[in-house]
Amino acid sequence: MEQLKSQFNKLYFEYYAKYSMVLSCDKKYNHLKKGESPDWQSERLDIGVEVTRAIAKDICLAYDIIVEYFGNGCDEAFYGYSSDINYINCREENEGQISIDDISNIENLKNIYIQKTEKLNKNYTQYSKNLLYMFTFRTMDESEVAKCFEADTSKYKLNYDLCLINCFDRLYVCSFIDKSIIQTIHVPQRILNKLKNKAYKKSKI
Repeated sequence: MEQLKSQFNKLYFEYYAKYSMVLSCDKKYNHLKKGESPDWQSERLDIGVEVTRAIAKDICLAYDIIVEYFGNGCDEAFYGYSSDINYINCREENEGQISIDDISNIENLKNIYIQKTEKLNKNYTQYSKNLLYMFTFRTMDESEVAKCFEADTSKYKLNYDLCLINCFDRLYVCSFIDKSIIQTIHVPQRILNKLKNKAYKKSKI
């Protein structure tokens, strides 16, 4: 059961990422097919998209963030915390000790970007365009996102052409190579609701 929940969790974010790209960026991303390393691939577009979360899985706070991010519709599937006594104990032990402010969103994103860049250079299928899609802990403004470009990937031969950073109701399309935000997309609530529903239906096990 826990393995199924974990798989649901992973798939939910992956489908959410794809559909947000389709609905917020370009309908051509409908051609992306499910793969592994990277998570989405298209020979037709010659594009690969890796999806990841800048969320520490070993803290209970991650659950609260996920529920805030995507609502309560599928919260029982995330991490198995809803009906897990260990989750309740964890919440009690850490009450008043862990908060969103204790987490460095910027450092998480920088570290994940470097880790994924290393994998892109080692064992990921490479395309003419390689994209990285990252989910964040909380909303970030453009000045905060710009600080993520400090990640040093100079030692790697290959870098991601674009990085999409999902911050709840906005999506930043960035270039870590040029250290720039190419586009800031504000996602309306009706689209967010549609994304949740589509991702939930496609990933449900």
